[in-house]
Order: sequence, then structure tokens, then C-alpha cells
Amino acid sequence: VALATIDKQETDLEYRKVKSCQIVIAVRKDHSLLKQTEKKPEFSYPWINLKQCAAEENVMLLPGSLFRKMADEVYAKAEAEPNIVYQISGTRTGLACVAYNHGVMITLDHMIFNSLFSDKIIPLSIGEEPLHTELNLVFMKDTVFRKEIQKLYKIICKQIRKF
Repeated sequence: VALATIDKQETDLEYRKVKSCQIVIAVRKDHSLLKQTEKKPEFSYPWINLKQCAAEENVMLLPGSLFRKMADEVYAKAEAEPNIVYQISGTRTGLACVAYNHGVMITLDHMIFNSLFSDKIIPLSIGEEPLHTELNLVFMKDTVFRKEIQKLYKIICKQIRKF
């Protein structure tokens, strides 16, 4: 059983959507970029042009990871080249860089709200339209633990959807 964002589905696994997460850029609550945001009704968070974020110190996951591919694609679509200062292996470490070093990081809003740094970081919306990916509970289709997984699914949905 895994709780994950998935870029492609396997036929022998079952996927249950827990939450739709918005792809955002994480910034410190006192970051100077906040002065350049605007309110757009179709976005959940203050919106910023990603080209303005590209010049900042960017935190990226290591090349080859799912989130790194996603971040690279988002910047490429915006026709922007990020100033990559930190390359790390995990989102938690990346968010620590954002919280304490004023870097910026493309991530999921869910990752910010469920991190140790949620009191120091806010999400900013990016893109021409809101960008989303699904957080899924993933498990083997032929599992004997179907009842247990259903209970786990209900618990996870109740806890995660609070944010």
C-alpha cells in the first residue's frame, strides 16, 4: 500500500483518488516575490508569473525524479530557465531550504500544508491555468486485505482532506 502521486498507472494495481493537489511554487511567508503576486479568481492562491520565480534561488529535486520532471516541464512551458541553487533528494529537505534560505520550489500545495514548515511557507499559484495532480492510495488489485485498505482509505481521506 502506498500514498503517492503517479505519472502512469500499472494494470495490476488499483488507484483510489484521495485528493487533487495543485502544483504551486512554495515561498517563505516574507519573500519579496509576494509583492509581485496578483489575485486571479480561477486560482486558489495568489498568482505569480513563473518567469519572476526563475531568477530566484530555486530548489529542485534530483534529476530523474517524478517531481523534478514535473518542475522542469512547468518551467519549460513558461519558457523560463530556473536558477537552480539546491538539488536535493526529498521534498522535506527542499521545503527546509525554502523556509530557512529564501529559496523557491515547485511542489504540491498538499506537501506544504503537511510539512514541518507549514507555518513558514505559503503556496503561490503558477501557470496559465491551475495545474493539478492526484494523490492516490495505491495497492495490489488481488490483495486479501481489501477491507483493511478500505478502512485505511477512509482514515486517510478524512485526515488529508482537512488541509
